[in-house]
Amino acid sequence: MPCEPIIKKGRVVGFICSSKKIKDKLQRCYVCSKPATVLCDAPIGSIYFDRACNKPMCREHAHNIGPDNDVCDEHNNEISIKYAKENRKNLEKWGWKREGEKP
Repeated sequence: MPCEPIIKKGRVVGFICSSKKIKDKLQRCYVCSKPATVLCDAPIGSIYFDRACNKPMCREHAHNIGPDNDVCDEHNNEISIKYAKENRKNLEKWGWKREGEKP
């Protein structure tokens, strides 16, 4: 989780931490080093809604399993795909919108 300092009058007065910070550095595909356009959506860990793999991939090396839902080579198996799809359905049920969709 990236953290940014809160600076007032030249002094650090606190920190803001977030898991949604946009990275300044261009992410590269883990296979070929082309600019990444998607991240792996497969959950890692032993339960649903644990953190996602988030391995950066170019479109060529991503395995698309549904709208805005992709997995890497490691998670391109029946069980990981099932969990990635279930997580996406639950996120949408709870009000998550795809990028560009109107609320």
